[in-house]
Amino acid sequence: MNAKLGFWLYVWVLTLSAILIAIKGIRKAGKGEYHAHQKQMDLAIRLILFFVLTYVAKLIFLGRENLANWSSVYITVLRIHETFIAIMLLSGGYVRFLARQFSLNSSQPSASEQAARKRHRLLGKVCISAALCGLGTATFLIYGMMARQGLV
Repeated sequence: MNAKLGFWLYVWVLTLSAILIAIKGIRKAGKGEYHAHQKQMDLAIRLILFFVLTYVAKLIFLGRENLANWSSVYITVLRIHETFIAIMLLSGGYVRFLARQFSLNSSQPSASEQAARKRHRLLGKVCISAALCGLGTATFLIYGMMARQGLV
C-alpha cells in the first residue's frame, strides 16, 4: 500500500466518524436537545475542517492522484464524488451560517428566525445526504485504488 492509499483510508475513517457524529447530533435536535446538537455538529465540522487541512497537506507532500491509469468509470465516479463533497461543504457552510441567525433559547421565534430554522433543517439534510453519498463514492474509489495496487 502506498502513502496516498493510506491517506485515503485514513480520511475515509475520519469522514465516517464525522458523519456518525453528525447523525448523533441530528438525533439530539429531534429530541429538542439543541445545545447537545450544537456540540455534536461543532465536533463533526471540526473533523471535516481537519480533513480539508490534511488534504491540502497531502497535495503539498504527496501530490495529486495520477489518473492516467484509472478507467473512465473511476474517473466519472471521482467527478461525481467531488460534486458530492462540494455540495456537502457549501451546504454545510451555509447551515452553519444559518445556525448563527437564531437563538437556541427562543421559545417564540420571529418569522425570520423560523424561516432560517426551516432552511437550516433542509440544508442540513442536503449536507448529510451529500456526505453519505461522498462516503459511498469514496468507498468505490478506494476499492479501485486497492485493485490497481493488487491488494484486492
